[in-house]
Amino acid sequence: MTAMPLARKAVLAWLALVATAQFLLEARAFAAPPATAAQAEFQRLNPCPANDAREGGCPGYVIDYVVPLCMGGPDVAYNMRWQTQAEAKAREAVATRRCPVSPRDGQVHT
Repeated sequence: MTAMPLARKAVLAWLALVATAQFLLEARAFAAPPATAAQAEFQRLNPCPANDAREGGCPGYVIDYVVPLCMGGPDVAYNMRWQTQAEAKAREAVATRRCPVSPRDGQVHT
């Protein structure tokens, strides 16, 4: 049995690392971004419009930043508002042109 050359081992290790990183990035894309402490505070101060919940999910609504984080908006409760999911989808299309890199997930949106 011959020993594998060191360069080939390094290349195979690099390919395995890249494949693992790609898998983790794809898995992360499907996960909901974690709520910040400011979002929890916002929901405590402004209950969900659908079910008056002060914590947890809010069916049909998302918390939106008035001034997006990528445009210098602060991650504080007074910079947030409730937005329907349909409104959020429409606004996201505009925001991805203005802010190609999301500060929340670090992903490039094209």
